[in-house]
Amino acid sequence: MKKVFIVIFVNLLLFAVAADAFSAEKAKEPLEKGKKYYEDSEFTKAIDELKKAVDLLEKASRERSRNSDLIDAHIHLGLAYIGVNEAEKAKIQFKEALRLDPERKLNEDFYAPKVIKLFNKAKSEVKEEIKAGKIKVAAKEPEPEKQAPAPSQPAVQTTSTSQPTFLKSWGKKGDKPGELKSPQRITVGPDNLIYVADTSNHRIQVFDSEGNLIKSWGKKGDKDGEMEKPRAVAVGSDGAVYVSDNENKRILKFDKNGSLLAKFGNKNTLSSDMMGIAADAKGNVYVVDKDKNSIIVFNQNGEVIKTIGKKGKERGDFKDPLDIAIDSAGNIYILDAGNRRVQKLDFNGNSLLVFGNYDSAGRLIGGWGKEKKKKQNEKEQFDEPSDVAVDSAGNAYILDVNEHRILKFKVN
Repeated sequence: MKKVFIVIFVNLLLFAVAADAFSAEKAKEPLEKGKKYYEDSEFTKAIDELKKAVDLLEKASRERSRNSDLIDAHIHLGLAYIGVNEAEKAKIQFKEALRLDPERKLNEDFYAPKVIKLFNKAKSEVKEEIKAGKIKVAAKEPEPEKQAPAPSQPAVQTTSTSQPTFLKSWGKKGDKPGELKSPQRITVGPDNLIYVADTSNHRIQVFDSEGNLIKSWGKKGDKDGEMEKPRAVAVGSDGAVYVSDNENKRILKFDKNGSLLAKFGNKNTLSSDMMGIAADAKGNVYVVDKDKNSIIVFNQNGEVIKTIGKKGKERGDFKDPLDIAIDSAGNIYILDAGNRRVQKLDFNGNSLLVFGNYDSAGRLIGGWGKEKKKKQNEKEQFDEPSDVAVDSAGNAYILDVNEHRILKFKVN
């Protein structure tokens, strides 16, 4: 009878271990899916997947050992809750992770200050629970533990210590073809040509990747095809070129050859302080109006369909916004200069993320360059860089305003 009992006990134990291993294995898919959804700012989907991962990993971690995947899942679930403005639920998940590892940290370079503050508050509460004897610190797993969590990211977004390679520069102060005068914005079109708002020459100039002038259009004035102090330029996926005609308080739409297609906006909708412009895949045009501390959105017919933001310091507010970009998912990135931050918004203007470093999740990727000093002419130095654009080959083009030139670097 004793042998039978031992056999049954061992079989049950083996079944339990197998079930735990199966749960842990099964948790990998929702964990990775959830982290990917978080990276893509699809927070509701991320929450659904990460909840599944937590449930499965809780079953696998029978003695609440310091399971690194479980900790990772709890923290990502907390981050996803922050994405939908559920701070209390986020704190609960952070505390669950910290009960397993009270010394876990979040890298302050990776996350917005509000996230760090909430995480540290959760840590303080957990340490009080430990001090009061309410919980015991979970035992470490036998295998090496993972480092402090950061959401998974594609290889191209990891920090690199290697510096980009300077390739060439072109342009000098002047009003002749190919020369520039206080250029303010630069963009790369779907044709991989480089479009420059040559602001004080009141024109748009287009170069190839080697710096050869391909075409140019515009002159000072307020008639069709004319412009005055154009500050920003953007190219839509269809090749249409949008220009902020600042002094005339309007947006000009051209075809790729510089023929005027449309003009929209007026002194009632736009100021002369337009700082950036972008177009999404649907043909909507987004204009950063610094004076109004807002983003004015026009449809393809030139009608205002919405205004995003107002002056302030809360999420979704702006103070002296300077530029804009839109990713392939339709997320909007605003350089909120007066608040010393970048804001990531959805199409409706809801703030998804606030950060001070620069990739889609707010993590620092890297940087290069140094201030140009007088009587020096190092090619890698910048006097006053105002904009950057990247082509499909991974080349970065820096617009150096005070030197009236473009610098080209190989990034990858």
